[in-house]
Amino acid sequence: MKKFIDEQDEQHNILSLLPYSDNAQLINKHQKLGDLYFIKSIVDFSISALELFMAGSLASFDAQVGENLCQIRAYKILNLAKKWLYSTPLKTQFSHEIELFRNYKVQLEHIIFDWENEIKHSKTYNKNLDGREDINDFFARHQLLIPLSNDFIFIIACYFLTHFNIRENKIPVAINLEYISREFHISKYKSKRLTHKYQQLICSLGCNFIIKIAHDLPKEQGYTDLLPALFQISDEDRAVLPCYIVSDIIFHHSTKEQLPVLFIVHQLTDQNRQENSVIYFLLTSTENHSALILVPSKQYLPKHCMVVSGDISYPQNTPIESPKEYIERVLCETPLKLILANTASHPQYSGKRLESFRENPFQLINPDDNLEGKKLHENKLLLMQQFALHSGCSRQNPSLFFLRHIYASSVQDEISQLEKIYVGSVFDAYQVINP
Repeated sequence: MKKFIDEQDEQHNILSLLPYSDNAQLINKHQKLGDLYFIKSIVDFSISALELFMAGSLASFDAQVGENLCQIRAYKILNLAKKWLYSTPLKTQFSHEIELFRNYKVQLEHIIFDWENEIKHSKTYNKNLDGREDINDFFARHQLLIPLSNDFIFIIACYFLTHFNIRENKIPVAINLEYISREFHISKYKSKRLTHKYQQLICSLGCNFIIKIAHDLPKEQGYTDLLPALFQISDEDRAVLPCYIVSDIIFHHSTKEQLPVLFIVHQLTDQNRQENSVIYFLLTSTENHSALILVPSKQYLPKHCMVVSGDISYPQNTPIESPKEYIERVLCETPLKLILANTASHPQYSGKRLESFRENPFQLINPDDNLEGKKLHENKLLLMQQFALHSGCSRQNPSLFFLRHIYASSVQDEISQLEKIYVGSVFDAYQVINP
């Protein structure tokens, strides 16, 4: 049965980073010492994750999480950066929390040293060493049961699932379990359980984040009434929300918060998928926060942004538009409409468990519930699906824009990387139409 958990009620501690249930049993001294080594490796890795986040390297948190939506993770990471990195007092607090984590690591090392010595000199049964006990009690007994904030948990889990992912065309598609096993000296089975645990954490925290930011938007939009009914548990017991309405919330919220969006389009030929040009549009909201507009990139280079990357495919023997012609065609419809059209044409839920609601998630809502906004958003979805198919914003027809991936990064890093890879073939949409 699905369970919606308010983010404020979701409490975590160091055991949330281990692939065990709360009542897991440790049965002997060797297993206990082995798990002390294991948690030390996790703590080392977590400190690296937090330091990388503090350095602002948001592209390092582009996690692979199966059917859960990449735009949720991207927008949550972007908001965490805004929360912790743009305020000097909060950045100082974040740094202090990392230092506390380092102190925890030192404490852990002392306990490991003591355990190694006690086991080395243990000749007979010793209840403290050999007695069976819950992992929660074992960590509490050694004063190792420290709380961890939801933000820390999300950052660490995202980094883990990025660091160990397998990519195709720069998009995360799977997890390298063998790599995890080598790094942490654990079995492939335990690597799989750890991955599954982190994916569940990210999905739960991500969906709760969307519910939370929906309350920042006008009540008449009806998001807050609909989302709890659309919140579901999909394959692998991962929390999910429908693709289109989530994207609608995210981009309305980013417009309100004036968070930049970098819209990147690769012009490709169908025959051999050859790159012709790469065009980027830097978008941010107007002064009254009512819409996304095209802006010059220079003044936004240090900013973090949400990157929306995709391509346009030209059929064989079809003339390829000049960058200016393509930019004018995109601006005629607006980049935001093309993005949302793609999210409408995408399966609203992925996986087998919710397969019946892939096209229309609103069928989950009982008509007797009489939820305001259901018909409005259902009609918006259906109209946008039709637009996507006919205008060229779907897998069946990618003749205008087909969305491949959404992630968080910085404007400078992304533009620099494009110019390095596609020398002489990168065009800034603003400069093209404002020469």
